[in-house]
Amino acid sequence: MERYLIRSEKGKEILNFPEGFLYWRHTSRGKRIYWRCIHYEVGKNGERSCKCPGRAVTVDGNPSITSEHNHLSDKSRSELKKFQCRVQEQAVVTKEKPRAIITSLLTSVEPEARRAIRLSVVGRTIRKRRHATNSEPANPKTLRELQISASFATINNENCLEYDGWNGDERILIVSTNRCLDLLVAIPKWGCDATYEVVPLLFGQLWIIYARVAHTYVPMVFVLMNRKLESSYRFVLERLKELRKKISPSSIAVDFEKAEWNAFEAAFPRIKHSACFFHFRQSLIRNVCSNNKVLYESDDEFRKWTNLIAALAFVPVEDVSEAFEILTESSEQSEYAEQLGPFFDYFEDIYIGRVKKEISAENPDMQWTNGVCINS
Repeated sequence: MERYLIRSEKGKEILNFPEGFLYWRHTSRGKRIYWRCIHYEVGKNGERSCKCPGRAVTVDGNPSITSEHNHLSDKSRSELKKFQCRVQEQAVVTKEKPRAIITSLLTSVEPEARRAIRLSVVGRTIRKRRHATNSEPANPKTLRELQISASFATINNENCLEYDGWNGDERILIVSTNRCLDLLVAIPKWGCDATYEVVPLLFGQLWIIYARVAHTYVPMVFVLMNRKLESSYRFVLERLKELRKKISPSSIAVDFEKAEWNAFEAAFPRIKHSACFFHFRQSLIRNVCSNNKVLYESDDEFRKWTNLIAALAFVPVEDVSEAFEILTESSEQSEYAEQLGPFFDYFEDIYIGRVKKEISAENPDMQWTNGVCINS
């Protein structure tokens, strides 16, 4: 009958019989190892010791029970111990996230034993185990303390940390692969966006550069950086140009960060800009909420005016100025004329222009459609 030699969370050896009995290692003499029931000192359910007399011995790895127990077997507890042991092993030999490790190992655990597993505790066990074996370093307190080992800078045995350096006092990490960088050379249509929700400690944002593949945008480069400055974006683009000399995008779909626009124009003077309706609408909402957040959230009629301005994205380019003038005149007769004034001024200054009345004073080549990302 199959037996198991496993280890506890603290590294102590446990002899695990499939019948549901567990033994701590007690003593050894030569090739003989003597084992004592784990309930010898503590009762089965945590009560005072039941002094279980259960004993086992292994000779050259072959186990046998030498004294019977005074309690029933517990297969669920046995399954739980095996699960905990496998979790600790996987924590060291893989770089998978704790949740992925737990999910893969749970499939081999009996349903009755699963109910006793506390996933949050198991997740902490994985992190502690990695810290103890230096397979997962502790979080640094400053960017200069951040040291990235080779095991965290590779994927499928290929280096993926293409750049790790400083732009003045700003630490910048560029993560990609040779294949992804080659695709950026081959594919001239790019997109970029930033996220702040999944950024690790000490960094300000995760900036992502995409390539247009078929009818979607696929991430090719991930950049951890601290600031949203034009100089920061230009620094990253210059590093990419060093990594691939022939890199030269023809168009870029971006959100409404002026620093990004300027950085791409400086790095690639012939590049054409396009924009995203989602980010366009978000920029309008941010502006109107900066002064009238409560009114925007509570009044449908007021909110309608924001939507009407956003709908100008669907108007033919040559008719945008005239359509905006019509909305402006109507808003002046509205009960919200005072609140809408600054919002309409903002839109005209940023997207229309007060001199030539073109689609965008700052970005004359930009066009709008109802696509998620649009090329100009």
